[in-house]
Amino acid sequence: MGDFFIFFTVKNKCDGFHWVLMVVYGAAQPEHKDSFLAEFVNTCSSQTLPLLVGGDFNLIRSPDEKSNDRFDSRLKRI
Repeated sequence: MGDFFIFFTVKNKCDGFHWVLMVVYGAAQPEHKDSFLAEFVNTCSSQTLPLLVGGDFNLIRSPDEKSNDRFDSRLKRI
């Protein structure tokens, strides 16, 4: 578990296949975006099992995805 996610190791009863389910909730506040992204990248890169990620990233990649004029250009690099 981290500040912005929780994950579970899952085992398929039929064939014994192991994988990780990770649920994220990204920071809505701009001042926490870098911390969220760093934690997300570090956690994903440290996994050795197949990984399925879902949740609310609270990220906007381009200004046309916004309903207002505020846009954080740091998110374009994702």
